[in-house]
Amino acid sequence: MGFFRSLYDFGFTSLIASKIIRFVYGLSVVLYTIGAVLAIIAGIQQGSSSAIVAIIVVPIGYLWGLIWLRIIMEFLIVFFRIGDDIHGMRARTPTPAAAAADGRAVVTPAAVVTPAAVVVATTEIVPAGVAPAVTPAEVVTATAATASEPAKVAATPPAGWYDAPGDATQIRYWDGNAWTTQYRPKQGSPANS
Repeated sequence: MGFFRSLYDFGFTSLIASKIIRFVYGLSVVLYTIGAVLAIIAGIQQGSSSAIVAIIVVPIGYLWGLIWLRIIMEFLIVFFRIGDDIHGMRARTPTPAAAAADGRAVVTPAAVVTPAAVVVATTEIVPAGVAPAVTPAEVVTATAATASEPAKVAATPPAGWYDAPGDATQIRYWDGNAWTTQYRPKQGSPANS
């Protein structure tokens, strides 16, 4: 959509702020520079003490104001780019009805369901030979082949030893479908030290 067409877009589907921010910044710098030069000239014309103050204070104030102008403009451009990115993601995300029509499942990022509970996925660095201190969360392959494909979720977590629910000193075996009755002390726990 063109610039002038965007001005008359009453649905605000096309935003112009990100398109004109460079122009606004350039114009602001030019006007601010002219104001600083005029302030120095006015200070010099008023006499020696005003000239010294104008020559010292105006450039410092000019640089300080220019820095803040730049910070504000950068904040605005990042803010508008976030909006553009969200708009782009929304445009690429299929609706549940469209995904169902294609025979695809839609995975919402609200929660990951595990056999034990709903947990938030975390990353933990574990030394070699130590069982990872995680609950058996589903293995989420959240990376889709393309941005238009929905994420794929594994049906169940792999079999293995995981933190025992409700007991921080034990690990329990998950057979891939359900918890077993097999427990072991966790390596490095006070009971095992």
